[in-house]
Amino acid sequence: VYLGNVTHADNVTCQIKNLDGCKVGRPFSAKVSQGRQKTTLSTRIVSPEQWTAETPNLYEVDVRLQKDDQNIHTVTELFGFRTVEVRPGEGIFLNGNRIRMKGVNRHSFRPDTGRCLSREDCYEDVQLIKEMNMNAVRMSHYPPDVYFLEACEELGLYVLDELAGWQ
Repeated sequence: VYLGNVTHADNVTCQIKNLDGCKVGRPFSAKVSQGRQKTTLSTRIVSPEQWTAETPNLYEVDVRLQKDDQNIHTVTELFGFRTVEVRPGEGIFLNGNRIRMKGVNRHSFRPDTGRCLSREDCYEDVQLIKEMNMNAVRMSHYPPDVYFLEACEELGLYVLDELAGWQ
């Protein structure tokens, strides 16, 4: 958890839930030390449903900053359990299975709004890519839009981010 300039919290507590709101595992936490910019939390979840482009199984994690056991700030994030490996000479593996990517390059652009895209525009793009039987998208030249990444996570699309070292 990146803390930034947090000065009034003494604890970070997390709880993983499935999308029905049922708790998965126990809450886990870490102390917040004044002046630290980040803290690391860890837990173990037994046999989670794994994320793939074909089965985008998602969970949410509630992250709470606390002071004296009182919540002072809460953030909820969606995520999927997955392990990605690049095996030289063999390819890219997801959750131990070799994957073949079939995709397209994407620029964030609309004729009527330019680079200003709405959440709906991003979801439409992902749905269109999926309808064309593709499972991957390569981002071009600039950081991907947060809404687009959310849509890829929720609808199941592998993302190759040029800025993250695709070359």
